[in-house]
Amino acid sequence: MENAMTGTTLRWGLASVLVSGLLLVIGAGPVAGEQPLMRDLELEALREAVRWPDPDVITVIALTGRFVAARQDQEGLAYFEERAKSVPGRPLFVALEGFFQARVADDVFLLRRVAWVNDAVAKLDRAVAQEAGLPRYFRGLVLAELPARFGKAAAAVDDLQWVLDNKDRFPVGLRRSVYRGLAKAYTTLGREAEANAALARSGYPSLDPTLPVFTTDNWVTAKDGFRFRPPRLVELAPRVYVAQGYDFADIAFVVTDDGIVAIDAGTTEANARAALAALRRITAGPITHVLVTHAHWDHIGGLPALRGASTKVVANARFADELKIVNDTGVGFRYFFGATPRAGTSWRRIAW
Repeated sequence: MENAMTGTTLRWGLASVLVSGLLLVIGAGPVAGEQPLMRDLELEALREAVRWPDPDVITVIALTGRFVAARQDQEGLAYFEERAKSVPGRPLFVALEGFFQARVADDVFLLRRVAWVNDAVAKLDRAVAQEAGLPRYFRGLVLAELPARFGKAAAAVDDLQWVLDNKDRFPVGLRRSVYRGLAKAYTTLGREAEANAALARSGYPSLDPTLPVFTTDNWVTAKDGFRFRPPRLVELAPRVYVAQGYDFADIAFVVTDDGIVAIDAGTTEANARAALAALRRITAGPITHVLVTHAHWDHIGGLPALRGASTKVVANARFADELKIVNDTGVGFRYFFGATPRAGTSWRRIAW
């Protein structure tokens, strides 16, 4: 599987979307008596897909996410127990059996609980011995959540740090749960400074077990609005830069001999200005053109921050008509904007 993981870097982006509901925290267990309001057809389809010969690892992880998001840990345990017996050559199935077994430990009679957890860890150990990769990631998460009396916190740190040391083999979104697991393990070890640093990297305010830990880089807060990932400026090709995570949408910059061509402008002036500041560490050239791909709020709100005295704004010939439709329709998802002031920068203020 390690070779397969190395060759599927781009497809892991899709996997992060598919498993955006994957809560990889043992404390976030099922609610007693909670029943679904309707059939989960996607879960049912994934259950069937993973029964096919040699299912793709992305499909397996997507199913894991659906089990956890639906609070069906017992069902997940039964499913992967059967899969591990039916396909003994697939260590990931054994790891997931151990993962779900650990998640339901609170449902086990108290006098049997320690043996139950030790058996779950033993399954994870067997899976890791056959194949590192994802089995070691899942083992690290399980070990991190165990009480101090199990003496597994240091081993959890080793596993999760190994994931970070081999981060190119894993989807980026898994790092959130890795850092949260490290914060929990460091807390158990009494290493407060390291725990606080790891928790800050996870993006979560505390180790409250009821908080979901997602496998994507997405987040939404009243302050930031919705973001797909932490801010970064990526050079996708020579002199072609994309500012990601500064806004709901990306803002691209193409550096030419005459200046900078910007592509789209984000939601607010403040966000566009922050993206431009990142580019200014590379070039101080003027923005000669702004190409506006369409009139949606997340592509035009920050336009004033990018326009200079001689900047040319280029858009489709029907842009004004499209803008009128956007302005007249309004936006239902205002929480996506965040708390950044938009006075004077709203798409409603943009004339064409």
